[in-house]
Formats: sequence, C-alpha cells, structure tokens
Amino acid sequence: MAREDALEDGEAREARAGARAREGGDGDGKGASGLAASAREANARGGVRAETSADDDGTLVRVIAPGAFDARWRANDPANAATTTARAVDGGVTAAHAALSDRLLEFAADALARAGDAEAASIEILAWLEDLRDVFVVPDFASGGRVLAPDPSRGGVLVPGRLLPGRVARA
Repeated sequence: MAREDALEDGEAREARAGARAREGGDGDGKGASGLAASAREANARGGVRAETSADDDGTLVRVIAPGAFDARWRANDPANAATTTARAVDGGVTAAHAALSDRLLEFAADALARAGDAEAASIEILAWLEDLRDVFVVPDFASGGRVLAPDPSRGGVLVPGRLLPGRVARA
C-alpha cells in the first residue's frame, strides 16, 4: 500500500509539474510565470509555503515545510551547489538537512537535464519538495518501515530513509 501511495504521489507530482510547465502562467493576463503560479498552488494546498522573489541575480525560490526544512535555489540555475540549499526551518544544518541538500542537488540536475529549461526544472523541484514535506515523520517502506536509517555516506548517522544516497525519486 505505501509503495502504491508513493507511486501515485510521483504521478501526481509529474502531472502538476507538467501541466504548469505547459501552461506557462496562471491565465490571469498578467504574464505570471509558471513557477510563480506553481508556488501559489502549493501554498493553496497547504503542505508547504512556497515563495518566489526577484533580485539582480534572478528569481530566488524558497520552499518551507513547517517544522521540517527550508529549501532555496535560484530558478535560473537550480543545480548550482553554491545557491541550492536545504536547512532546518530555524536556520540550523543537521546531517539530515545536509542529506536533503545533496538529494535536492541531484534532483535539480536530473530535472534540468529532463526539462532542458531552468524554470520547468524549478517547477519540478517545487513539486518534489512538496512531496517531501513529511520526510521527517512518515515511515519509509524501503527502510523497513522506519523513518530513519543509517547513512553510510555520513558515517552511519541516522537520516530519513527517503534521503539516503541513491533514493532520489526521478520525476
């Protein structure tokens, strides 16, 4: 059942990201980007708080899963390790948040290669992070039904099983 739910979540994520990327806006006549519209939709669903803000370097995207993580990246360069990060909501960095940053970079690189467009990749990343909002509390079927599992790449420290190396869900 958990595996079927995970597959359905992935299919729903693909459908949301694909529809938003094709639409390229929210139809409000204001030329809003698909990314900004996706952020508004994620906020409406209530699992995460998503924000976009423009500055001289482009658009900064921020996804906050209350009590879990605060992820940020540049929409024009989502696979850049210098600007793509995940940390605790209070600003701290734990081994689990470092693992989330690693998986975020892997997913961003894959999404960018698939989409060929940074904004479409950012829409996929937002949907992926929305699916991970419960990563610190929901048991992982691949980790024997436990939430945490030892991460061999970090000396065996416990991290959420869904964030172990090689476990990035490909959209």
